[in-house]
Amino acid sequence: AQAFALVEAVGKGDYSGKRATATYEAVRAILVSAEATEAASGTSWATATSFADALARVGSDWEIWMKAGTYVRTSRIDYKGPAAYSFYGGFSGNDDWPDELAEDPYSIWDGNDSGSGFFWFENTTTYQWEFIFDHIHFTHSTGSMLNRREGASLRVRNCKFTDCRSTVRGAQGIHCGSYNARRSFTTCEHCLFANLQRSAVSDSALGGVALYADAQATVFLDDCTFVSNSIPLDSTAFWNRHKAGAAISTSGSSILKARRCKFVCHRSDIVYNSWGTGGASAVSLSGSCSGSLFENCLFIGNEDTLSLDPKSWPGGALNISGANASQTVTVHRCTFAYNLHMGLDSAAGLTVEVGHADVSDCIFYGNVVSTRNT
Repeated sequence: AQAFALVEAVGKGDYSGKRATATYEAVRAILVSAEATEAASGTSWATATSFADALARVGSDWEIWMKAGTYVRTSRIDYKGPAAYSFYGGFSGNDDWPDELAEDPYSIWDGNDSGSGFFWFENTTTYQWEFIFDHIHFTHSTGSMLNRREGASLRVRNCKFTDCRSTVRGAQGIHCGSYNARRSFTTCEHCLFANLQRSAVSDSALGGVALYADAQATVFLDDCTFVSNSIPLDSTAFWNRHKAGAAISTSGSSILKARRCKFVCHRSDIVYNSWGTGGASAVSLSGSCSGSLFENCLFIGNEDTLSLDPKSWPGGALNISGANASQTVTVHRCTFAYNLHMGLDSAAGLTVEVGHADVSDCIFYGNVVSTRNT
């Protein structure tokens, strides 16, 4: 917020006649309601404007405050501006500030099982800005719901990404990367990624279903839950797959740092062949992934399997396939339990293909591999 307000206080009683001034940073916010269909001032909840009007008027480093409700979004917002702005949802209509929001409700962005995602932004010249999404429930889209390609960083807090099925490449939840020799940053805090599904496609670059980081992206995850995301084998087109995780995949020189996260009940049907190198039931790290970290995380009940015959392909709940043997990933105080691997040459919990895993204070319990595992 690049606006400032000058406040003057006039004393009373013992302080009568005394004056004091202070300068405060002011928020430039446009208030939006799902019920509003026409343009309004958007300066109060009584004059809340429509979502379309807010997008047309929002300025650099402004905020859009959204009243709880369902906003049908079948067209993607493509942004290539010089700066960034933020979306705060879940307001009851009586709130004053985003930090007063309750855990529920959310502002729901509903793609109506169509469109190509909700928000796509790219800027190759400005890196000091940050997009913020808070208390938004993204659902029923057929593309990457947030696609952060270049420029400004992305911070996602208290958001949900649920119930999407798509045949397109990239993540259904968040796709983040940086392709201009500049490292970008994505932070997710207290978010849920659930029931996201990639069906068979002809493109060999799948990425993670919930989150995909490529090129020079750095991703920080704190207290996020990934549950029941899947890559099903429902077409012979899936024989051209490469490295993919049902929850998260990284490639290029991306770094992933996850703390207090849960990866539960994922399923990945990935075939190993000359086109690729298999996948992981939950998280797959590849490329220059050194510096990645998992701390106090849970990997429970994840499956990487094959609906046909068991094949020789790498897998595991967490699969590390670095660019070379020097790539080091830290795994500290994590639990791997009741995971399943149906291939021939990997563990069900943690598999290191290339690189090094610095593992400490972890629990491995009840993980199962195929009886044909070598």
